Amino acid sequence: MTSRDISDWFDKKHSHVMRDIRDECKNCGINIEEPNPYFGLGYYRDSNNQSRKQIDLSKKGILLISARYDSKVRLALIEKIEELEMKIPKNNNSILQATHNLLFVVNDHDKKINELDFKIENQITIDHGEQRKIKTAVNKRVIERLLGKLSQAYKNKSVRGLYYAAIYRTIYETFGVTSYRDIKRKDLEDCINLINAWIEPAKIKGEKVS
Repeated sequence: MTSRDISDWFDKKHSHVMRDIRDECKNCGINIEEPNPYFGLGYYRDSNNQSRKQIDLSKKGILLISARYDSKVRLALIEKIEELEMKIPKNNNSILQATHNLLFVVNDHDKKINELDFKIENQITIDHGEQRKIKTAVNKRVIERLLGKLSQAYKNKSVRGLYYAAIYRTIYETFGVTSYRDIKRKDLEDCINLINAWIEPAKIKGEKVS
């Protein structure tokens, strides 16, 4: 299969499928730029005859990426593999057996996949890049609320410190953490939205100077 096949069959954006595969490679320590038994870089021509990247998947690669998707997609993937299996010459028993083995392993992985989904949803915290997103959003919002870096309020370290302390306190109380680094990945978008909508408490608003 190719990443475009998965995109077409399961109504997913090709860029998202490519992102999922690259993320899976990163998590598993697979270098997609080098030969490996899972994925390989390929190319195709788009409607404008421009060369575009795609990713080719072996059966092992299909199994690996299927773990990222929900049960309905995995079921559809199994049915698609079975459909492709019907096209394999009947005398090619080794390929047929490999396909059956793949289907068995996919089904057997459901429990582990559910456990992994739970872990991702409830335990995995944001990485360094996502931590930077939060800090950037906080800085931007404090600057906005103090009317820019050139304002007297922003230049006042005491006032600026109150605003930073207040916005981080709001984050910690909302998500039940003691550091923004402990924000769950599943809560990242909600955290960014909270920051972007944050308004300083009335008790420190009066500290702003003109």
